[in-house]
Amino acid sequence: MYRILFILPLLISTTWAAPPTVNRWEKSIQWFEQVIKDGDSKPGSVLFIGSSSIRAWDLAEWFPEHAAINHGFGGSEVSDSLQFFDRIVKPLRPSMILMYAGDNDIAKGKTAEIVHADFQSFAKRVKTDLAAGTKLAFIAIKPSIKRWSLSVEMAKANALIAKDCIADDQLEYVDIWTPMLGTDGKPMPDLFAKDGLHLSNKGYTLWTAAVTKLLPPPVTADDEALSGRTLLFHTNFEDQKIDRFEPTDATAWQLSEQDGNHFISLTKKRSKYEPPVRSPYNRTLIKDLNVDSFVLDVKLQSTIPDYNHRDLCLFFGYQDNAHLYYVHLGKRTDDHANQIFIVNDEPRTKISTKTTAGIPWNDDWHHARIVRDAESGSIEVFYDDMQVPVMTATDTTFGAGRVGVGSFDDTGNFDEIKVFGAKSGR
Repeated sequence: MYRILFILPLLISTTWAAPPTVNRWEKSIQWFEQVIKDGDSKPGSVLFIGSSSIRAWDLAEWFPEHAAINHGFGGSEVSDSLQFFDRIVKPLRPSMILMYAGDNDIAKGKTAEIVHADFQSFAKRVKTDLAAGTKLAFIAIKPSIKRWSLSVEMAKANALIAKDCIADDQLEYVDIWTPMLGTDGKPMPDLFAKDGLHLSNKGYTLWTAAVTKLLPPPVTADDEALSGRTLLFHTNFEDQKIDRFEPTDATAWQLSEQDGNHFISLTKKRSKYEPPVRSPYNRTLIKDLNVDSFVLDVKLQSTIPDYNHRDLCLFFGYQDNAHLYYVHLGKRTDDHANQIFIVNDEPRTKISTKTTAGIPWNDDWHHARIVRDAESGSIEVFYDDMQVPVMTATDTTFGAGRVGVGSFDDTGNFDEIKVFGAKSGR
């Protein structure tokens, strides 16, 4: 009799399967969906997704200047975020995603290779279903006190994912593992709550510092031109990379630094590139990004000695080297300078309906912006003053195309390059 009573609980425990994952998380997923539906989660926000270390992160407190959305659900694994991608990631059209998961995966017996494969599957969805260039940052699996016995497998998973991130400009690896270890090589207790697993306030301070430098710049609430738009691309060159750009002459462009600030420089007054029809000689375009209605925002600095035709250029609607639009920001205005132009298999033609007497170039950094509505053909160009355009035009010849920066035949620097997509609902 004792033997039967002993076996019965075992039979019960192995007969009843755990509830399907979809049911386990359904309440949380439905809540996220409602927040999206209510409009509290704005498209273009920075999305934090993953397990309880994300869920417990008070994003409004730690990232007050950013539109940060918390889709953390405690106990979740990488595969869970992948499973609900279509419901809680894709509808948001986030400008960037930060993921923390893998901790629970390994605690439940998954190998480092499985965690790595699940991350790769999630990254593939980001690349295929979200805007081109959307960044995905993986926050390393943390070395916790409670799960230190699993640290070897966790470190292995981190190494596999970090290798992917190093090889892919769209991926970032946030190493919080190393700074969370003390001089004894073990997790520092003051970074954790009493359970030895979840983070203390000091732990979140460390994580916030590691993450903040990767975030896109916050959009100010009073900038009407950017309100409701999705940030599709951003670089301030602090990662010291310029390989997201494709120049017509690679020898004319380089990464530069001044007082700790990095930017891209056009260093040749006349490059080796000869356009098929008369148009700017020096160009570099963002790779893998085609936009129709957009805002191109850029900081720029002319580095040529002052003269009457001093200029820098912004490109958009770029179909190929002989079919494109560009803005010529020139010091003095005429039919070939300080205008909006179209290049349509023949030498550039002015399409501006409004311009100014010229751009007041000096040696300082300046702020330029193009706002284009592809449906109406409206094109507005701003310089320093983001309220009143210095140039306007209307043209619908080209739809979606590439964007970039350069000059007709001068030198200059470019920084804080941002591209925002169409307003929500378009």
